[in-house]
Amino acid sequence: MRRLEGKVAIVTGAGSGIGEATARLMAHEGASVVVADIDRSAAERVAGELDSAVVAEVDVADESSVVRMVETAVESFGGLDVLHNNASDASTNAVDTDIVTLDMALFDRLVAVNLKGMFMGCKHAIPHMLARGGGSIVNTASIEGFVGRGVRAAYGASKAGVVLLAKSVASQYGSRGIRSGAHARASEPLHDTGADRGVTRDLSDAETVRAGGRGECRALPCIG
Repeated sequence: MRRLEGKVAIVTGAGSGIGEATARLMAHEGASVVVADIDRSAAERVAGELDSAVVAEVDVADESSVVRMVETAVESFGGLDVLHNNASDASTNAVDTDIVTLDMALFDRLVAVNLKGMFMGCKHAIPHMLARGGGSIVNTASIEGFVGRGVRAAYGASKAGVVLLAKSVASQYGSRGIRSGAHARASEPLHDTGADRGVTRDLSDAETVRAGGRGECRALPCIG
C-alpha cells in the first residue's frame, strides 16, 4: 500500500516549486490533493496531471479564503489529514535589504502571507484533523529563519515565526494525534542543539531536489 493511501491533503503554493513537487509526491503516494494557489491557472495545470485532485484558488493572507480552501477539501474528499503550509511571498526580496529603509507595508505583507497565512491554515485545518483522530501539518520554513544573513530581515523574521508555530502546534495538539513540523532547504546543514528533539523533527531532513525539469520532493517530513 502506498504511504498516503486514503489520505486527504492540502498543499498551498502548489502551482509551482516546492508546493508543486509536494502535491505530485503526495498524489503518487495515494493521497487526494487540494492543489491550492493564488494563481488558479497554475493550480489547474498541476491538478489536471494528478489522479485525484481539485483546485482551490486561495490568498492565504485572507482568512475567508483559507476557510474556503479547507472546506474544499472536506466537501470534495470527506475530511482532511495533511496540510502543507507552503505558500510564501518572495516578491519583496529585492527591497528587503535594510531594516532602516524598509517600507513597513512590505513587512506587513510578508508577515501576513508567510506567518499569519500558516497560522490560519493550522487554525482551520486542525478541527477537521481532530475529527479524524489526528493529522499532519508541515510548514515550509527557511534557513533564514535560523541565521541572520545581513539582508532579508523581514523575511527571516517571518520564517523564524513559522518554526515556533510548528513547535507550538506540536506541543498543544501532539497528544491528540496532530503531528507538526517545519522543513527548511539550506545550502549548509542546520545545527541541532537538541533542545527541540521530540517536538519537531530535524529540519535538515527534508530534502527537495530538481529532477526532469520540475521539482520533485524526495521527503515527506511529519507524514506517515
